[in-house]
Amino acid sequence: MGRRRIPAILAALILLGAGSLPAGAADIPPHVDPEAAPVEYDGATLLNRYAKGLDYVLARDAAGIEPLLKQAALAHIPEELRGTAEVFFSSSRESAILIPAIEAALEDAENLLAEALVDDSLEASQKAGQKLSDAYGELEVMEEKAGDTGQWWQVDRAGEGSALDTAYREVENKLLQIRNLLDMMGDVKTSLVEQAEAIIDDDLLSTRLTLSVEPDAAFVGETVEFEGRLTSKGEPLEGRELRVMLEGSPASKVVTGSGGYYRGELELPYEYTPEKSLKVLYLPAGEDLGNYLGSSSPTATIDVLFYQAGLELEMPHEAYPGREFMLQGSFDYGADPAPASRDVYIYWQEETIEKEVEGPDFSRGIEVAGDVSPGRYRLTLYAPPRERYAPVRADTTIEVVTQKPVLEADLPGVVFLPSSHTISGQAYSELGPVADGEVKVTLGEWETTARTLEDGTFEANLDTGMSLMLVGAEQIKVSLAPTEPWHSGANLTGRLMVINPINIAGLALAVLIPSVFGLRSLVRNLRIKKKLRQVARPDAPGAPVGVQTPAPSAAVEKPAAKGAPRTVLLGLYREVLRLVEAATSLAMGSSHTLREFCREAGPGLGPLAPYFQEFTLMIEKILYSPRKPGEAEAEKGRQLKQQMLKGVRDEGN
Repeated sequence: MGRRRIPAILAALILLGAGSLPAGAADIPPHVDPEAAPVEYDGATLLNRYAKGLDYVLARDAAGIEPLLKQAALAHIPEELRGTAEVFFSSSRESAILIPAIEAALEDAENLLAEALVDDSLEASQKAGQKLSDAYGELEVMEEKAGDTGQWWQVDRAGEGSALDTAYREVENKLLQIRNLLDMMGDVKTSLVEQAEAIIDDDLLSTRLTLSVEPDAAFVGETVEFEGRLTSKGEPLEGRELRVMLEGSPASKVVTGSGGYYRGELELPYEYTPEKSLKVLYLPAGEDLGNYLGSSSPTATIDVLFYQAGLELEMPHEAYPGREFMLQGSFDYGADPAPASRDVYIYWQEETIEKEVEGPDFSRGIEVAGDVSPGRYRLTLYAPPRERYAPVRADTTIEVVTQKPVLEADLPGVVFLPSSHTISGQAYSELGPVADGEVKVTLGEWETTARTLEDGTFEANLDTGMSLMLVGAEQIKVSLAPTEPWHSGANLTGRLMVINPINIAGLALAVLIPSVFGLRSLVRNLRIKKKLRQVARPDAPGAPVGVQTPAPSAAVEKPAAKGAPRTVLLGLYREVLRLVEAATSLAMGSSHTLREFCREAGPGLGPLAPYFQEFTLMIEKILYSPRKPGEAEAEKGRQLKQQMLKGVRDEGN
């Protein structure tokens, strides 16, 4: 049986436009750094990412999907969908690799068939079939994960025409385009196999397709007309079904009529790419199998027209939690006519704000949640396409901060113990007065709180009680804790003089009384000595027999303090404290606690240190616990004082 050399007519057509961009793919941006890509905010945004990934599949661009796959692990999406999104983009990447591999295998099969290398052509077709099976498997995974995502976001409950519904329908449409593309490549593979098998048994006739399109430029949504003719060896082929391919994907079908001529119309989809490619494909079927070779028309390019707009956004550089900021925008259509109105979607903090804009300029107040943490946040504004108007998107960032208020207060220079003081002041910032904020005033161990009024003013009454300190400098602190989320806290500190007149008076008496008694004793002893000297004089009459000069009196103990046990103990401790200060040359400062002074004075007291330590612990219990001391404790205090006095006298002797 004779064999005829098969011309390579199918080389450019049967491969379905390998390397050409599908609808929506011409505007795919250059590969971006995934860490710099915007995060996802809601279901519509995630589904738009899915659609963008499918655009890369149709564009045979696996590298373009890599940033989307990396973003799926980093983007702000529900944790339950993170794995779903990763699998979807992973299958998309594999599909973008498989489709050009299938096309390359089919091209090899067609070229081998044209050279009458039938066995090699069949082997290449088998290779294409294996990869085609893998591509169908990846497509089923993408369809499943897209369905899971739509179910999670409850797309069936979203309103028709909503951002979520529109995004999901776009994903479904692009998945259908991929399935139609795979089906078409399956038909090509089947046709090549059948042609190769037919060549073994008989000769095949070549075919030729022509194509013209009118007009060659049209707006989206408008209709273009196309026509051509199918012939074989110059003879028309009538009643043959032809497939119309738009951007490498099936768009419609036509049938040749009388003389092999065909004619059709095609509405340009609302896909805003600068141009579209159109071609017509003939695949032998029925009685043509075994008689004719398939063929494709030349590619016709259609310039796609649509209106574009620039979008500028203006808003403050900073925003505050719990407050509103104003967003202003302006559409610039250049020489193109501006629409009467336009829908705008604002994506902010995982919230979608819808707004209808009339005219080119618009403004909108945006509320910042009160519990948002300070930091930089992305705001996205998206105007979806409307008929001849292409979609517009603008992204910007705004920094959320808190305002530190100014805190003013009238602080006293001197505080007497015990007493009551009124601390007044005001808290305000550039955002206005700080209302209903908590103000805390702290002076040593005393503390009080107050709240600011609507005008930011406050008054806090600080009551001071008794203390062991005499006089010294002390720090006073005023702190503010606002309830308004846009204000941060503030502090104000100062130093003042604290004077305890009661303790000072007690100390003065404690020093004066022993001095008076000592002076009286000294005067009495001097008088006795004077009398003795007078008696010892030679010219003085002799002293009466049996009369002895009285010896100097021993030190007379001061009567024990009287009153309530607590009062007695405090008085005794003050006397012991003065004794310790004299013995150690140490002075108890206003910042000392009782226990701190006891530790510092211990080394200088020697064997008396345990008595002073015991007395100090007893006084701490009296001052800082609700228990009231009894007469037994008062007696113990007298004993400790006597032991301290005795020890000091022994040291002096």
